[in-house]
Amino acid sequence: MLATVNLSRAPVGTRRPNLPPRVPLSNAPITPISSKHGQQYAHKRSQVYHLLMLGTPFKEIEQRAGVSYSMVYNVHRNLITYGSIHKPKF
Repeated sequence: MLATVNLSRAPVGTRRPNLPPRVPLSNAPITPISSKHGQQYAHKRSQVYHLLMLGTPFKEIEQRAGVSYSMVYNVHRNLITYGSIHKPKF
């Protein structure tokens, strides 16, 4: 008689259950982080990038991330032109 072998690395009681499908983004504003040495702008650029990747319209990104329309446009333009949210420093 063969014994059943558990091939999962996680202990039996700690495996993730089947989760429901992802829910759409809520309309809640994105919470800002503290401003320290430009981290706030880096965080906002990151938020703009992620919302752009989700296909969110520019005006909605502007409202949700709390940034200007020109910042959203600049991040979008830099992604198309350079493949990054920043311009390269030559």
